[in-house]
Amino acid sequence: MAMKVKCSECGRDFTPTSEQMKFIKESRAKGMDFIIFDCGNCHFSTFYNPQTGRPPREKKEITYWCPVSGCSGKVSYVKDDDGPFWGCGECGSIWYDKKNLLKEIDTIVKRFKYRRKCYKKVKGKWEPADSPVEPDGYYELVADEPADGAKAYVRG
Repeated sequence: MAMKVKCSECGRDFTPTSEQMKFIKESRAKGMDFIIFDCGNCHFSTFYNPQTGRPPREKKEITYWCPVSGCSGKVSYVKDDDGPFWGCGECGSIWYDKKNLLKEIDTIVKRFKYRRKCYKKVKGKWEPADSPVEPDGYYELVADEPADGAKAYVRG
């Protein structure tokens, strides 16, 4: 029997594609507990926990570009059974404390100046840039960054 996933956006069940199933299995094996992929019904991003086989309990809009070197994903604030966190569905990184996420943004914009276009400083704190559209050539530039090298997905 084919596996079904409940979309965190439209609420309907769908069967993941073979590529999505591979991503789910690899993410589960790595211990990731937060990923994002497209719903087969509404085609919006759905949030999924490969460890539990269901979406997080509640999610808010995608806000920040991920500050992890080599990752061009987006970071969302999620409320899950284990408590709220900020998570990137692309690389699986999780921040339980927003100040640690903001520190990583500070670090990445110092290392790679083009990343600064994804954020703005308001009252001394990083916020998402006004435009949700990535800067020209962003994905290619990020793909050329060195891999992050972190041993754990929980970053603080």
